[in-house]
Amino acid sequence: MYQLQITVKFYDLLYLNANLDKRDSGNSVMLDHTARLANALVEQSVCRSDLLEAGLNFLMLRNDVEDPNTDYVSWEKSLTESERFLEHGLHCIPTSAVFWAKLAIVKQAESENSQELARLLTMSQHFSPTEIGPIWMRFFVYRRASPSTIDASRETIEADLQTLLTYGDKTGIEIALRGVSKNPPLDALMKNAYSKLSPERRTFLQRSGLAAFTIHQ
Repeated sequence: MYQLQITVKFYDLLYLNANLDKRDSGNSVMLDHTARLANALVEQSVCRSDLLEAGLNFLMLRNDVEDPNTDYVSWEKSLTESERFLEHGLHCIPTSAVFWAKLAIVKQAESENSQELARLLTMSQHFSPTEIGPIWMRFFVYRRASPSTIDASRETIEADLQTLLTYGDKTGIEIALRGVSKNPPLDALMKNAYSKLSPERRTFLQRSGLAAFTIHQ
């Protein structure tokens, strides 16, 4: 009975998440409504994975919409609520690589602490070293990271690069490494990882049109 009550109470989160599309990013009424529901999950200590996933999707979407240049207070509030939600989510599901990675994304947006980010990224990789979704999320952080964060996260990045370049398909690699050349320390690690691949794998990547992401000829 309790689970049924929870489902009814938070039905909007599940329904809207199942029907989410790109146009919803401009629906401030919906985002405010779903943020209130997501915050209620934390306040009521709800740990259902389907509800946590839905709530997080809307909080992260709201983060993308908020602009610190036009409304710093709302932007800061959105990040604070997302951080609180993710900490609750990790209390419920401490093995979620997605939650660890998204907490790193939020923390990086707030204020970059290299050692803290390295710890969060390492935890994400520990629980999901090969799944492409969490790898993409970690590279979202790597591409924006300062040199000190790249250095603190070096082992984690090198492991992700090895996995990505050795086993990834064209689309997966392209998404992860898009714009990586704009971060010189990360670009250097990528080139080093590429140099360690087998000749067959390097040929495959070049023939796939990915040479620009892996080596400068």
